[in-house]
Amino acid sequence: MTASVLNKLGRAQLDARKQSWDDVKLRLEYCELHTKAELKVFESYYLRGTEPKQHPGRKDPIPLVYRLWLCPDQSIESWRAVTERLLAGPAAWRTDINIEPIDGDNGESWRDECRGDNWGWQIQKSISETYHILWQHADSDAYDGTTPVFGSKLIPPLGFMGGAERKLIEFLAAEKNSANYYEYKNEALFDFSGHSGSNSWRFYRDFCFWLDARKPHNPYMITYYMYEHWYAALSDDYMRKLEGSVGGAFYLNSYLQLLARYPEPEAGLASSERHLYAQKIRAMLDHRPIPSALKEVWLAAKNYQGRIDLNALEFKYPDPDHPEYQPEHYYVGEF
Repeated sequence: MTASVLNKLGRAQLDARKQSWDDVKLRLEYCELHTKAELKVFESYYLRGTEPKQHPGRKDPIPLVYRLWLCPDQSIESWRAVTERLLAGPAAWRTDINIEPIDGDNGESWRDECRGDNWGWQIQKSISETYHILWQHADSDAYDGTTPVFGSKLIPPLGFMGGAERKLIEFLAAEKNSANYYEYKNEALFDFSGHSGSNSWRFYRDFCFWLDARKPHNPYMITYYMYEHWYAALSDDYMRKLEGSVGGAFYLNSYLQLLARYPEPEAGLASSERHLYAQKIRAMLDHRPIPSALKEVWLAAKNYQGRIDLNALEFKYPDPDHPEYQPEHYYVGEF
């Protein structure tokens, strides 16, 4: 991989990557997931495409999502090759360890170390770390570019991956019949349906902040690009769980009311991602089959003409542990 990447990128592009590494390093350090040694491995891969050698007793040194995000060659063809190489197992990996036992290896072979063919744990670990990184950081509202986390003065970056999130999630969560779909042990590499946050109050509140765009927010959260997966997860059971939560029902209503009145782009101006998102979700809700409970809430949202107060719930249910706290009314959708 290294030689082909170097030849393909050229010296000017390699120099540009050296200059951009500090920004990438800041993001990797901010998430506090990685050691200095791991950062060195990531840096080498980012600058030169050098994949670290893998060992049967150790986890994948670069989780799949980083193998894609940090790869010097950002073409989809390259991403396919990277993914297919990981899923192929140690015969396709960069390693000094023999696959089959041979005389003099002191039992250090992939077959010996992994008890036959059981080297799949490295693949599974790479996929599970990818899932964690995407949901905990690429989908976190903490990366708003302005607001330090509690107890810190360090300003967070804007978006964990700075805008690469959309391409990554569209690749890793590709539909089953697409050219970019991959699975391991009969399961997709990234499954949105298992994300419990999709039926929580925070999920819909974050969408309200994004659509309203007046408060600091992370504009690259991966859920903004997963409308088809959101739609596929809708069901009567989904609605029962959501409406069984006071916060879930409240923020779903606010989200739908905001969607219903979201304006079309001004004449002569291109549609923004928010305009396109609102158009797509409205079309889904109006023209596709949806649970009857959601249909009722959506119809009510389209008929609603009042103000949308995103903090109304905090006034109705004050925090008993902090009675002195008085939130300000925050109205969304005042276009």
